[in-house]
Amino acid sequence: INADMGTRQSGSASWKTAIHPMDTLGANVIDIGGPQQLAPEKDPHGKAQLHVTWSLGEIKPASLNVKTISFNHDGNGGSALQLRSEKSDSEIKAPEWTHQVDPGQPAAFVRDVPFKVKVLFGVEGKRIEKAEIWAEEEVLDQKGSRIRKGFGGVRKQMVTFSPGDREKEVDFTIQTPQPVVGVNQVKWFWRANIWYQGGDEPEETEIKTAPPGERDATEHTIYVVGAQPASGTTAYVYLVKKGCQWAEGQHEEHDIFTAIWQNFWEIPCPEDTLCRHHGDRSGILTYSHDPTSGMTTIRLLQDGQGRCGAWARLFEDMVGSQGIKVTRLTIYPKKDPFRFENMVVGPGMAQGTTDPARAFTEHAIVGYKDRLYDPSYWKAYPIGPGDPITTYEEATFIAYCTAQGRNECVDTCRGLITAERDTWHDFTECLLNKCSCHLNDPALREVYFE
Repeated sequence: INADMGTRQSGSASWKTAIHPMDTLGANVIDIGGPQQLAPEKDPHGKAQLHVTWSLGEIKPASLNVKTISFNHDGNGGSALQLRSEKSDSEIKAPEWTHQVDPGQPAAFVRDVPFKVKVLFGVEGKRIEKAEIWAEEEVLDQKGSRIRKGFGGVRKQMVTFSPGDREKEVDFTIQTPQPVVGVNQVKWFWRANIWYQGGDEPEETEIKTAPPGERDATEHTIYVVGAQPASGTTAYVYLVKKGCQWAEGQHEEHDIFTAIWQNFWEIPCPEDTLCRHHGDRSGILTYSHDPTSGMTTIRLLQDGQGRCGAWARLFEDMVGSQGIKVTRLTIYPKKDPFRFENMVVGPGMAQGTTDPARAFTEHAIVGYKDRLYDPSYWKAYPIGPGDPITTYEEATFIAYCTAQGRNECVDTCRGLITAERDTWHDFTECLLNKCSCHLNDPALREVYFE
């Protein structure tokens, strides 16, 4: 230990001293503290002496700790999804995990595609020369049961250090991408073989999270989706979560779509939103025909209620987050107002409400392949809940529209309808000829939807 005794000042009977750790301590650092004020004593011969006791702090071995982990970064080449929070309606940014907040924000990746994580390590001590770092893994399924099949942990990576390093960012490759859709609650237990300067053999050690609150593992929620999100999709966390839960274990597009559609009913509200305080069924997303209700996915998620357009957009974003492209459609009836002619709309047929609307002049649905689906009136089907539209709307509507700028064009066509004469035929002809809308012809749908 170096002791700098300072300079004795004239007329003063005290000195200041500072203690500094020596570099020759190698892999150990001694925490001593700041300068101490000392008073001299006189020996029998009249010479000044200092009697000093220094209390040495805990001896800390040179070590690594985990500070941040980033999932959605440039090195993943698009395999990571850009998730968006439905609570704040803002993008989730990397690093998704930090040592201050555990388990942190979720991440999502495309199935069967290798991906990397960026890990920022804190470095304690000056004598780490290199380290072989990896993470062992424990994975829980969505029910909280431990499963063997996960990502295989984090592949070993050799990392070199410079004497002045206090932080080190390292790219790691995940051992095994998952082949199917699912939700994974992952714990990574970080390990390292560390070579100290001047040493020949490595020392295996655990890497804990950075202080305060050092923990044995980092915890993460990782969603695996079917494919790259469809263009125009907003991957809200809640929709990715529910889609992965419902399509757990699937890998084919048709099977993923079918699993999501069959579960698209009585959808719970996202946590920490006003949703739970709306609707006539507490805690359930609700269809509303109120003109003030939202027509967007985020309004439906945050408010808990939305019109048919909001429901069509929400379903589009949910399956779109799995890489499945659907076409959002507005359908127009054969007569005004639009009614369900082949059945009576009763309680419990629309999402979350016991009193659904029974007549309106237009309606929003979606098309997939050559079939039509109605997200807001999911249960209003003579052939059974959850099936695609094959009966009531087939016989009820004459045209559907997908073109940009449709609203302005449709408003112009509506001007043809007057109280003096029945011009509903003229209205539908206007939709087909001037608004780039399509005739309800099942034989042509797959071409239009593509």
